[in-house]
Amino acid sequence: MNGDVVVPSAFWQSLFQVGQFVSVLGPLLLWISGVVWLIRSRSRPAFVGCLGTTLILAGVIFHHLGSSITMVGAPYPQPTAVADSAKFFLALYAVDFGTLLAGIGLLWHFLRKP
Repeated sequence: MNGDVVVPSAFWQSLFQVGQFVSVLGPLLLWISGVVWLIRSRSRPAFVGCLGTTLILAGVIFHHLGSSITMVGAPYPQPTAVADSAKFFLALYAVDFGTLLAGIGLLWHFLRKP
């Protein structure tokens, strides 16, 4: 650090606030489209995709609610003995596994024979 004083900027603060809103709005719209797909299609690929979009939305919301998970000094994050494993999963892996499930559902849907 060179010792410069950082002056608060209204532009960067506004951009940050808009970014926070958009980072929740995108997964919400994705979840709504997954539910619409499930209602219209009522198929197994739509169910898998909707499950994935639900995990994505849950992970993003949980992340933005401010989760405090203690991580152990390991080469990979893991919950401590007293930490709740479900909260730990939601905070760290729900978006990843949700994206995987949504991708599998979409691929399965488009690869099916009509």
